[in-house]
Parts: sequence; C-alpha cells; structure tokens
Amino acid sequence: MKTNQIKKGTRIQLNNGWYGTMMDNARGNRRLVEVEGFATETGSIYAWDIAYVVDHVLGRTGRYSFVHNNAVHTSITLTEAQVIAKQNVEMILG
Repeated sequence: MKTNQIKKGTRIQLNNGWYGTMMDNARGNRRLVEVEGFATETGSIYAWDIAYVVDHVLGRTGRYSFVHNNAVHTSITLTEAQVIAKQNVEMILG
C-alpha cells in the first residue's frame, strides 16, 4: 500500500510503535494525523514514519498492511500470542 492511498479515518501504526488516525486525504510527504503517544495530539508527520495500516482488529487478532512507497502490497496476520508478545516488547522498550 502506498502512503497516498491512506484515507481519512484510517488507523495507522508509526515506526516508533505509536498508533494514530489519519485526519486528511492529502497526498505527499506530510500527513495530518491524530497520534496517540504520551498524550493524544493532532499534527503533521512525515509519510515515511508510517509503518503499518491497521486494516481491522478482531478481538486480539490484528491484520496489518505494510506501507511501502512503491506499488508492492504485503499483508500479515498476527495471532493472539504474537499480538501479546508485540505489546510486551513495546512496553519494555517503551
């Protein structure tokens, strides 16, 4: 998925592990995002800081799409154990 294909309201994950919601339909290197970090803030981020697009979350199983700046689209599905392990690592590295 390309960063220009991400639309308003789409949930994303940044390279630093924080989650956010797209607030615009703009194209280009800077996008407006409501980021849920230490505090919830709305501001501009660089497109290359977007790591994943969260397609949907079913219980504790998430489905993510890698974000590329080329036309390649790759998806992965995380099991419940992988999601918990990922959250634990994020909490430790915090």
